[in-house]
Amino acid sequence: MSQRVLIIEDERRWCDFLSLLVRQGGWEPVAETSPEKALELVAEEDFDLVLTDLRMPALDGIEVLKRVKALKPDLPVIVITAYSTVEAAIESMKLGAFDYITKPFNNEQVLQVIRRALRQVQLERERDYLARALEERTRLDVLVGNSEKMQEVYKLIGKVAT
Repeated sequence: MSQRVLIIEDERRWCDFLSLLVRQGGWEPVAETSPEKALELVAEEDFDLVLTDLRMPALDGIEVLKRVKALKPDLPVIVITAYSTVEAAIESMKLGAFDYITKPFNNEQVLQVIRRALRQVQLERERDYLARALEERTRLDVLVGNSEKMQEVYKLIGKVAT
């Protein structure tokens, strides 16, 4: 299954260009020019990454970032802008943006940032899976035995386990 990238960009030409770039990287782009509609998609569907423009008329990228993080805190967001300021970059990173890219950009640079973000998502999912599997294997209720002696062993394990 291909990883899904939601692109939020109010200018159709940039939306189309980023979609093409994402597709060339081997991922599935879902492009939306309306930040409000894009946030509805975030709430309803699963995405592996969000690329959002910073300056948009209805909702700016900072507000989009806040709302995405409120809906899905683990979903990485990359902010892209033609109007770069140090303050906006710092605020984006403080709010949990994975990265901040300025236009015009090098296509390979954007692909590298996307790869890093998606790799981090994959590693976090694997870590969570392994943690759940380990927890499942180390649960006390998987021990076999119901005798009085085994009950004493379970109580002793419970006392020293913490």
